Amino acid sequence: MRFFSYILAVLFLFAFRNVEAQNMEFGVSCGVGISKPHDFNTFVPLKIGGYAKFEFPSGIFLSTGAGLARKGWNCDVYSLGSGGQEKKDWVCNVYYINVPVAVGYGILVNEKFSLFMKGGPYLDVGVAGNSKIRGVDNIGPPAKSGNVFSDGLWRRVDWGFDFSLGTIIKRKIGLTCTYSLGLGDNPKGGWSLLSGKTNRAMYIELSYAL
Repeated sequence: MRFFSYILAVLFLFAFRNVEAQNMEFGVSCGVGISKPHDFNTFVPLKIGGYAKFEFPSGIFLSTGAGLARKGWNCDVYSLGSGGQEKKDWVCNVYYINVPVAVGYGILVNEKFSLFMKGGPYLDVGVAGNSKIRGVDNIGPPAKSGNVFSDGLWRRVDWGFDFSLGTIIKRKIGLTCTYSLGLGDNPKGGWSLLSGKTNRAMYIELSYAL
C-alpha cells in the first residue's frame, strides 16, 4: 500500500506541474474482459463506472475515476456421485470498488478522431464476494462461502497497474483496450494454496463523454 501511495503521488505531481488544465472531461464507461490465471479456467470480468479526465496543452492528460468491478475465477473440481466421479465448476465472484489513476498522451489525428495511450496504478476495495460449486449444495466453507472476506478466504484490498491503448471519436465515444496487471496476493486462509495472482485480465472498454 505504501508503494501504491508513492506512485499515486508521483503521478499527481507530474500531471499537475502545470496546474491550469486546458480541458476537463467527465463521462461514463463500461468494460468486459477475459482472464485466464494459472491453474484456473477462463473467467469473464466486468466493470462499470465514471471517470474524470484533465487535459493539458502538451497532449498529456491525467485520468481517474471510480466504479464497480466484478472479478474472480473458476476451476474444475471433482466429486463422487451416483455415476462415479463427476466434474463440477467451482466459481468465485468478487466485487470491488475500483479506483484507477493514469497519466496518458493523446494524438489528434483530425477533428473527429484521436488516439491515446495511458498507464497507471489502480486500487480495488472489496465490497462483496461469494463462492460455490455448481450442482453441490451440501458443502460449506472453504469451498462454499457467502462472503469470502468475512470467512477469511480473500483479501479485501487488491492493487495493480492498468495499461491502455485507445481511440476517441468526435471527442465523445471512446474505445479502449486495457491490460490489467493485478499484483495482489489475494487468497488466504483456507484458500492460501491457490495461485495468488488471479486479478489479471484483458478488457475492451466503451466510454462516453458527458
